[in-house]
Amino acid sequence: MFFLDCSAISLPTLTLRSTV
Repeated sequence: MFFLDCSAISLPTLTLRSTV
């Protein structure tokens, strides 16, 4: 579950950072 939560948070974060 921890890894799933981490991925769910890092994926959108990386996408936002990539856009910026």
